[in-house]
Amino acid sequence: MSDPVTVTLKAVVDSHERAAVDLATTLLESGLSTAAGEPIAVRCQFKPSLDGLEGDGKPCIVIASLLPDVANYQEPWSETEGRLRQCYRTLTSTEGNIVFLCTVFRHVASGDAVDQLRRIRIHRLNLLAAELSHETGLFVIDLDRSLADIGASKLNTDYLLGGQYASAAAAKFLALAVLSAGLDDFVSFEIQDAARAIVAERPVNLIGPQLEQRDMVLPNLLKLGSGRRKQIVATVVDTDKDSHAGWLVHLLMTRQFGIWDAFAKLKGSIARRGLRPSLAMLLAAAREIVRSRTSIER
Repeated sequence: MSDPVTVTLKAVVDSHERAAVDLATTLLESGLSTAAGEPIAVRCQFKPSLDGLEGDGKPCIVIASLLPDVANYQEPWSETEGRLRQCYRTLTSTEGNIVFLCTVFRHVASGDAVDQLRRIRIHRLNLLAAELSHETGLFVIDLDRSLADIGASKLNTDYLLGGQYASAAAAKFLALAVLSAGLDDFVSFEIQDAARAIVAERPVNLIGPQLEQRDMVLPNLLKLGSGRRKQIVATVVDTDKDSHAGWLVHLLMTRQFGIWDAFAKLKGSIARRGLRPSLAMLLAAAREIVRSRTSIER
């Protein structure tokens, strides 16, 4: 009898985000165990800082957040940027670490001078997350985009992610992101895929009318490159086929997506859907982009 699978997760997040990480851990464990038909343990350890996460070479999921650095808005940006770049270069160079970095929800309630500075710092941190992804290969969980699609009023929260609604929504996106890209060393792709579907079906309570199911679905994580340079540059919440294909076509047309990467994704689509449905989807996406540009020019 083989030993039970245990997924190790280490989190370096703000105190306000711990509830979301705890809930995500529960979602991961439940979803993976149900998909596998046997217990799979997910163990989370909260760490005070990124220091000391070099690990022992064994596979480990690291979830880090940029939220703690919002409080350091008085620190010169050049110092903050340099410090974070060095930390994440070290962290991602450690064998066994699979690093996920969370962006910061942009909603700052008041408009006083201090909050304006916080808003600027959040914007800079979120841009830095994308740059770090390109430089180091870490995975970005774009909570800012995901939660903005729902709305701060429905979540009854702000950038700190306080409250049960924000914690539950953030937990779902965290769990889906880890299931999408972080567990190849622990379980098979089939188990990951089944667990993603299970977690995606979990309802999230909100203030006011509930979202349609399509508004909180599996995040499609766009991977660029190969090997250590494989990276996630965006968490796409809307997985409507034509919308997602349109987004990919837009990246290709604006040279943000290489022709060989596009060809690889087309091959994968053909393998899953067949040649004719895949080509029809691409043509529909291209037509939508042309219509959008025409309406803008008018």
